[in-house]
Amino acid sequence: MMGSGTFSTRDELKDLFNGLEMVAPGLVRCTDWRRDDPRTEQNAAQQCIAGGVARKP
Repeated sequence: MMGSGTFSTRDELKDLFNGLEMVAPGLVRCTDWRRDDPRTEQNAAQQCIAGGVARKP
């Protein structure tokens, strides 16, 4: 079992990039990051992980 934790809203995650310019595709679920790769079945926890890339303007 994984330890305890909390989920963040999309707005809370976007706040982590405050003052930065998001790079395409922006903030997305990691399972959606590389749509050109073959998709494999993801469990519920894996579908909740988000990621984003940003740069200084």
